[in-house]
Amino acid sequence: MKTQDETISLTWLYDKGYTISCAARIIGRTPAHVNMVVNGKRKSAAVTAALRALPPRPLRLRERVSKR
Repeated sequence: MKTQDETISLTWLYDKGYTISCAARIIGRTPAHVNMVVNGKRKSAAVTAALRALPPRPLRLRERVSKR
């Protein structure tokens, strides 16, 4: 049985101040992969650990992404 402490959800990610695409950009993964991990369709210890390591920040929707 999983505890709340072990589960990363979309609400948990939003509470920390990140959207799926923003978190994916920061940890260097695709948004589709991060989305599958957050929604429980795929398991990845590396992605889960990277998401847990993200520092809290204010949630900003519609962020401008600079093209490199």
